Amino acid sequence: RSVIDIGCGECAWRAPLLKLRPKLAYLGFDASEYAIARHGRRRNLHLARFADFEFLQPCPPADLLVCSDVLHYLPTRELERGLPALAELCGGVAFIEAFAREDEAVGDDHEFKPRPAAFYRTRLRALGLHPLGSHCWLSPGRVAASPGLKIDRTLPVEGPMARTVADLALLLDAMNE
Repeated sequence: RSVIDIGCGECAWRAPLLKLRPKLAYLGFDASEYAIARHGRRRNLHLARFADFEFLQPCPPADLLVCSDVLHYLPTRELERGLPALAELCGGVAFIEAFAREDEAVGDDHEFKPRPAAFYRTRLRALGLHPLGSHCWLSPGRVAASPGLKIDRTLPVEGPMARTVADLALLLDAMNE
């Protein structure tokens, strides 16, 4: 029903998500003044740096939080300031795509921070997010509300696995049943 996309750029996730869920409420944030000027009004995109989420609470927790291809470019100080908001703004599943030094990522490595995968896993787990695989994390509220849910607390989440919008839609459908 609702998506918040942090670090959305020009909103690459918006169109495929709306195709799957036409009534979806999409809210995007990015630090790019260009993206905001060009697409802001039409795509519900707003200006914010990642660290701004230390104080920003733009909406109630969303069913899906997307933070794709962002964290591995942020300086540690900015990442630490904004990271708690990912758990606070996620009411269902978070798709948090972060590449680490162990990954064989190909592409834009300008300003890439080659942190170990454990750097991200440790911090996300400390916020109460639980790894589901495929860059997906279950919100702290969903974990707490599902005492009968069998959760493998040792599940490693390392490297790229699956990362399609269809995978997210399937997961969200399963959660709504």
